[in-house]
Amino acid sequence: MQYVYMAGWFLAAVLSFVKYRKLHKIMYAVSAYFLFMGCWWLADIILEADLMSGGYAWVVRGVSGAMIAAGVIVYLRASHKASAPEPKRINLPGEKPADKIDR
Repeated sequence: MQYVYMAGWFLAAVLSFVKYRKLHKIMYAVSAYFLFMGCWWLADIILEADLMSGGYAWVVRGVSGAMIAAGVIVYLRASHKASAPEPKRINLPGEKPADKIDR
C-alpha cells in the first residue's frame, strides 16, 4: 500500500506542475512539496529507518505546516483582491468619461 501512496504523491507533483502551473506561481512550490513527499515516502520504503516517527516525522510536519501556511496566505490574498471594489475614476473638467473614449 505504501507504493500506491508514494505513486500518488509523484502523480500529484506531475499533474500540478504540468496542468496547473499557469494558474498561480504558488503551484511551483506545491509541485515541489508533492515531489518532496513522494521522495520521502520512497525513502521510507527503501531505507530501514522509520521516517514516519521520531525526529524525522517532525521534519515532515514542519515542511507540511509551511506549505499549508503559504497556501492559506496566497488564498487569503487572492480572495481579498477579488472582493475589493474597483476604484472609481474621477474625470477632470473637460475630460471625456472613460466609457466614452474612442478606441
